[in-house]
Amino acid sequence: VVENIFLVPGMGKHFVLGITSNDYNLVLGLVLFYGILMGIANLLSDLALIFMDPKLRNS
Repeated sequence: VVENIFLVPGMGKHFVLGITSNDYNLVLGLVLFYGILMGIANLLSDLALIFMDPKLRNS
């Protein structure tokens, strides 16, 4: 949605293009990339929560 509004090409466009053209390697790579990115974001948010919450830091 954001890519269409601001006319900025991004990974979503490549994802849709890979699905419509049956490029399974592109789709698999993007799903893997998004999964790794979400895992890293989750890890960073957990570490930030431990750093900010004294109850979690001491346990």
